[in-house]
Amino acid sequence: MPRQRSSFPHSPRPSWLAAGAIYLFYAAVVIRTLALEAIRPRLLIYLSLEFLYLVVFSLMLWRPAQKLALRQVYFLLQALVVFGLQALRLRFDFLILLYIPLCFQAALLLGGRSRWIWVGIYLLLSCVPLTFALGLLQGLAVALLPMTACLIFPAYVVVNQELEGAERASQAMLVQLQELNCQLESYAGHVEQLSALQERHH
Repeated sequence: MPRQRSSFPHSPRPSWLAAGAIYLFYAAVVIRTLALEAIRPRLLIYLSLEFLYLVVFSLMLWRPAQKLALRQVYFLLQALVVFGLQALRLRFDFLILLYIPLCFQAALLLGGRSRWIWVGIYLLLSCVPLTFALGLLQGLAVALLPMTACLIFPAYVVVNQELEGAERASQAMLVQLQELNCQLESYAGHVEQLSALQERHH
């Protein structure tokens, strides 16, 4: 039986520019963590969870698991890590920036509906705790900009993948046309040879 093609990319790699932009969100969270006086009593817990997030994120970004099940477990683990940080104090809105790299990564590692399911989960985790802690309007106002980024980054990845797919299809079609042209030229040569032989016989 022929192998079925997987619906997700096997070894996706982001460009260095995109990776740099994504790591800036993480850096912003760490700097804000260090700057807030209210975090000092639990600073070690915050930094430990943020470091765990960074290590697991980087491993999956540069050496992604080949099995879809492991990728799904990864996104669940990261959701628990970030929500664990949020749960320490729901009013700390800057922590939801950590969902932006995960949405970007979901578009890289998953395909079809699966990527958008995880993006939707991260959007809810970005919004619901803040609306609970700050109230509906203020929570939405604070979460809206990061939520927009959570949509823009995976959309960028999907569009880029579609453009690359179209380019590969165009290249494959060009190769086929070149092969067909060679076959036609060869056929035309044979026809000329046959015509020449017929003229000699006449």
